[in-house]
Amino acid sequence: IEFSGTDGAPNGAACRKVMDACLEKGLVLIGCGLERNVIRFIPPLNVSREDMETALSILEEAIQGLQ
Repeated sequence: IEFSGTDGAPNGAACRKVMDACLEKGLVLIGCGLERNVIRFIPPLNVSREDMETALSILEEAIQGLQ
């Protein structure tokens, strides 16, 4: 997921805020990109459907917290 402002400029602060909110709920994410504005997903190959649904719910809640 790439975070950018309304002007299209990279938004590393928003990315960090989402990653921090996820970490508080137990979801560890990897940030990358030159401006540190991208979240990279690297789940294990044996991840369960239930774990993926939980992770995506945490991520969705964190993103909604930006608004």
